[in-house]
Amino acid sequence: MPRLLPVSVVLSVLWLAGCQTAPTKPDAAQEVGARDRIEAGDYRAAGAEYERLATENRGLRDYYKLLAAEAWREEAALDDVARLLGEIKRKKLTAEQNLRFDLLEAEIALSKQQATRASTLLAVEDARIPAEVRERWLELQARAFETEGRYLDAARTRLRLIDLLAAAEQREARGELLQKIAAQKPERLRADLRPLTADDVLRPWLERALRASGEAPARAAIAPTEAVGTMLAGGDGEMRREGFKSVRKLAVLLPVSGEYAAAGKVILDGVMSMHYQLAAAESIQVYDAGGTRRSALEAYRRALADGVDAVLGPVERDQVDAILEAGEGDVPLLTLNHPEPKTIAAQASFRFGLMPEEEAAAAAERFVADGAKRIAVFGTNEDWSERAMAAFDAQLQVGGGVISGRRMLRDSDIDFAEALTALIGRSGDAPETRKADAIFIALRPSTARLLVPQLRAAGFADLPMLATSHVYGGTAQTLADKDLDGLVFLDGPWTHGAVVGVPLRDELAHELASAQASPRLFAFGLDAYQLLPYLDTLRAKPGRYIDGASGQLLSDRFGRIRRLPLLYRFVEGQAQPATALRLVTEPAATP
Repeated sequence: MPRLLPVSVVLSVLWLAGCQTAPTKPDAAQEVGARDRIEAGDYRAAGAEYERLATENRGLRDYYKLLAAEAWREEAALDDVARLLGEIKRKKLTAEQNLRFDLLEAEIALSKQQATRASTLLAVEDARIPAEVRERWLELQARAFETEGRYLDAARTRLRLIDLLAAAEQREARGELLQKIAAQKPERLRADLRPLTADDVLRPWLERALRASGEAPARAAIAPTEAVGTMLAGGDGEMRREGFKSVRKLAVLLPVSGEYAAAGKVILDGVMSMHYQLAAAESIQVYDAGGTRRSALEAYRRALADGVDAVLGPVERDQVDAILEAGEGDVPLLTLNHPEPKTIAAQASFRFGLMPEEEAAAAAERFVADGAKRIAVFGTNEDWSERAMAAFDAQLQVGGGVISGRRMLRDSDIDFAEALTALIGRSGDAPETRKADAIFIALRPSTARLLVPQLRAAGFADLPMLATSHVYGGTAQTLADKDLDGLVFLDGPWTHGAVVGVPLRDELAHELASAQASPRLFAFGLDAYQLLPYLDTLRAKPGRYIDGASGQLLSDRFGRIRRLPLLYRFVEGQAQPATALRLVTEPAATP
């Protein structure tokens, strides 16, 4: 049964509207009985009472029959509704009453699968729809679109309807909407996602539905346009950072105990190091998120009870799901991971994570920009590598490219000659006859050190090649990494040198071993903290960015932080900034 509006509220409002517009003014005393029955939820008795009033009040006959029809509608007695509508003379109704008449007609049409007729009846300008029937109008519109197979139009309409619901009802309605979208076939979702802009309200819903089906959706490109934080003079003459919004009391939810404690400590070291430099929060309180959903929820609730103004964390995905699903409080939240596809994030939340999918999508976009459309892919059976390859494939297809071949390599593999021939061609082949015109690598350093020299030996050094950050261990291993010379990979800048406005890695490493041992997690903590004061600005103005320790940081309009890593090339076993993808060995930089 479709969702119904609270009758005691809606019909009372409609009665008051009728009092003001009916040809003959109703006697409120006569309607007490019908209204009391509506308040009690006895719609059948209310309908019968309104029909009695219609019989006894000739001048208000059509008005009371309309009220009776609306009461019978709440009883789901559509045959009685149709009977009454057939007895009403529409010329005796006001414009507002005729609109209510059309809503009832549309509901009857939908019950008979007459979606086109229902859509015609519901095609009314927004401005003409009274607030008291807007929810019902949108619900009927959505049902009509669904019956016609127009699921995108139905979804847009349901999103408008959700905005009108009470907070307690919105979560359930969002879950139902996701189910309806996820019921579509993946190929249709992919096709419908492609033309949607980055800020289209339906984009995150289609992306969630695709992920729930096991697919990696392509992301919409967001180009960095202007950095936030420019120093500007305020009305009092004081210089302030543009877009900066400080936090009075910040809660940091990280695992201090349990199996994730080691990672939590590294991230916390990064957060605190950036706090001493940027001072975006007046005070910080650390809450132990532990290793379970329950422990994270308890820590989150303690933080809210303590009156914090913002929450940073948690980092474990299951804990992120738990907090987002709870939907408690309206305190700004920046989680340090992205939720599962079926988890619907709260409006006040932002999500940030070190995801291999981001690097893979960036790699696909770079290949397409350089004109490479047929890409050979080398990966492993590790989860991160499989996720990276799936995201790379989705993004490449959007750009008009294809994966020409894929090979999963194992640690025990040594000779890749057969794989190179199958995926790329033979060493003597002319470039235009090769099966691939570029190579994407999602491998660990040990396997990549075996693959890259064989690519050179096979005569493929002229092919553009790009790898994820996993190909670099995070610390210099000059002798071993000489085997990777010429290879370009994506990574965050803090791992490789100075970043403006961020504490230096070499300096921090003297005091904090985590800065040297786990640079990417440490940089993640640095960035999480420096995102905090700019979150609202980044979401309101996609394209604005922070030059972060782990890359350029942007946000889409849905609170999802986008990380754009930079290019680095191995030269004489050392990682150096790069601009081109070609696999060439360059001389080491002059000291």
